[in-house]
Amino acid sequence: MKIKSLLIFVFTLMSLTAFAQSGGIKGKVVSREGRVAVDGVKVSVTPGEMTATTDGRGGFVIENVEPGEYTLQFEAPEFEPLTLVVRVDKMVRDINTVILVPEVLSTVMDDSIFAEFDTESGNDAQSLPSSLSASKDVFNNIASYRFSEMRFNVRGYDSQYSDVYLNGIRFNDAMTGYTPWSLWSGLNDATRNQEITNGSVMSDYGVGSIGGTTNINARASQVRQGLRVSLVNANSMYRFRAMVTYGSGLLDNGWSYALSVSTRQGGNSYVDGVYYNSYGYFASAEKIFNSRHRLGFTIMGAPTERGAQQASTQEAYDLVGNNYYNPNWGYQDGKMRNARVRNSHEPIAMINYTFDPNEHTQFNLATSFRFGKNGYSALTWYDGADPRPDYYRYMPSYKLLNATDLEAASMAAASPAASSEVVSQPETAEGVVLPIAQGSLEEMKTGSDQFAADITSVDAKKHQMTMTVYAYDTYRAEDIDGLEVGEAIRIHPDGAVEAQDLTVESIERNEETGIVSINGGIEQGGVDLWHSNNVYRTVTYDDYPVYYMVGELVLPMDENITLSDSSSGVDAASVETDGTNGVASAVGADLDSWTEYNTTVSTTDGKVSNILRIWVP
Repeated sequence: MKIKSLLIFVFTLMSLTAFAQSGGIKGKVVSREGRVAVDGVKVSVTPGEMTATTDGRGGFVIENVEPGEYTLQFEAPEFEPLTLVVRVDKMVRDINTVILVPEVLSTVMDDSIFAEFDTESGNDAQSLPSSLSASKDVFNNIASYRFSEMRFNVRGYDSQYSDVYLNGIRFNDAMTGYTPWSLWSGLNDATRNQEITNGSVMSDYGVGSIGGTTNINARASQVRQGLRVSLVNANSMYRFRAMVTYGSGLLDNGWSYALSVSTRQGGNSYVDGVYYNSYGYFASAEKIFNSRHRLGFTIMGAPTERGAQQASTQEAYDLVGNNYYNPNWGYQDGKMRNARVRNSHEPIAMINYTFDPNEHTQFNLATSFRFGKNGYSALTWYDGADPRPDYYRYMPSYKLLNATDLEAASMAAASPAASSEVVSQPETAEGVVLPIAQGSLEEMKTGSDQFAADITSVDAKKHQMTMTVYAYDTYRAEDIDGLEVGEAIRIHPDGAVEAQDLTVESIERNEETGIVSINGGIEQGGVDLWHSNNVYRTVTYDDYPVYYMVGELVLPMDENITLSDSSSGVDAASVETDGTNGVASAVGADLDSWTEYNTTVSTTDGKVSNILRIWVP
């Protein structure tokens, strides 16, 4: 009996010794949403081909694992796969909580009208352009009505207050704050992994902005393993999209790599001259040296050529009989051409390095280089007739609108057919308060002037700018102070190109605000004038001047040109730029934001010498 008891004790001791010398891995798997335990998760260990499945509490244990470095793969339906690298010693390694990210499903929404900010969601079902409409943020999914984040103000904040990171690097424009979504448009699979935080909270990649923060993780190890091919047909901004993506996953030698290419081609059938040719490419490689060091390389780009549609007037739409009329298109040598073509290709090259000195500390170093081109084409007609088909002087209404001018009145008097229509129009300016004369386009080409302008294109090679010049009506203070009922004042109503004479039926003067309201003011179809600096000027509901278009100019830039830009905020300091190359680069980077409401151009001897852009609410 004693010998039997002794043998049992010896074998028990040997078993305990064997267990102590054999390691293992254990942990608990939870969902990122609510930290709820996830059961049925398949846990695979490589090398060794050992597997386990989580129980109802999300727990798992893998025993008899030899000491060394292993790769854990977590896979579960409706969750994104996760790969971890762990080091096992002689004891069981507890990796504590493992968090899985649920896959996000989105419905197909036709928001191709936002193609200017064309970036697709990470969801496979999304076949049409959308700027992150399939957000992992619950509030965005419900409250944004599927509008892109470039068009919807999250919690009332403009999109410039929402930070977007790519592989840990903030990609908001340094001057405007907006995110250039088009840099990675079409690369759905490569940019599908996103981390989102709301408000100004700390995250793993930076301090959040007040509008929220999004980090797009496009490293090779995060791309779904395997080959994936998709082909989507559409009938909006483009006809079809093809995409091929391959992710190697983490290989035994510690390397992982991913490749993705895509194309979107075609155009719609209801707007003439509109087409869309876009490509996307992505390549990334990542090396995990050990549990502490990893290094990643990424390059991506989205070359795009798109024929744009230009807004026109209702008169042009009525003449053509189609509200989808596009004045940008025409025929050249028998071939359909579009005068307004967007060409963009700005590749991004990135390097990421991660160092984990211990379980509680991590250092992330990243650098990126962005280069390429981004701009619009446009017609130019220096010293020539305006070639635009909907130019106002070519419209039937031009002579009617111009009938208030002396030239039109003389033309009407010389034409028996037209004289009956304009006989009531005054042939002189007697009894009419005229605005202070503005400089003509011809004078601006050679003289020194200052005017509001909408900058439409910049040619850095030729050192010249194309802009649309605007003006607003101003009057001498003594003329308005002496204005009486029954007299007339010449105005550009609602920004009309041609001036009209308005007979004064009533006039109200507010000494406190300096506002003079004629014929009930703008609320009753009249006009409001505001007194400032000994002159009166027209004013809108928002206190802006009532701008009207003078015409288009192509002007050379002075070699000593300067730029002052304080448009980023009401109290923002002015950003100063000088030299033709620097100014051309600054203006061209945000070409759509230089409008008559915030931009003032100064010329010296017919050359652009200064540009001032201010903040406007």
